[in-house]
Amino acid sequence: MGLFDLFKMGKVIAGTMKAVRSQRNLGKELAALPMDSFVPTCRTHLNESADNWQERAREPIDSAEAIARTKQLPDELVEFYRICDGFEGVHGDFPALIHPLQQLQIGAAHTSPLSALLADSGTHLPRGTVIEVEGGSATRYQGFKAWLATRASLFASIAIQGSQDAVPGR
Repeated sequence: MGLFDLFKMGKVIAGTMKAVRSQRNLGKELAALPMDSFVPTCRTHLNESADNWQERAREPIDSAEAIARTKQLPDELVEFYRICDGFEGVHGDFPALIHPLQQLQIGAAHTSPLSALLADSGTHLPRGTVIEVEGGSATRYQGFKAWLATRASLFASIAIQGSQDAVPGR
């Protein structure tokens, strides 16, 4: 490996670090938005997929707040379901489906293959924690907004990186 190869490797590593930092910052910015701005902004970013998929938000149901309170959902999920009744794919394999409120199951009640679940297990997994299980490993998120913001920022950063790669000289 020559000196030129080392410089190329350094450029790749620096670019990757910059992209990861940018994604994290966008995720934090998204999670800080009020829910009525958060949902449409996340949807915009989630759909930045080069037309690989498209999603839509279901209309909220009239009894959303009562059902959410009966299920003892965290406040940010109650807010989310006031705005929409989850996300569904229109075409393609949309990677951030959110079940309708009436189908939502919490933690141990979730019997289908896991993708993400809400936990309530004391100080290490307080009420509202989201656990995403993928490929035999689990990632813990502080709450629903943090999980969805991370998903949205990932697809936004991929779209941004793709548009930068298309610019000559980058």
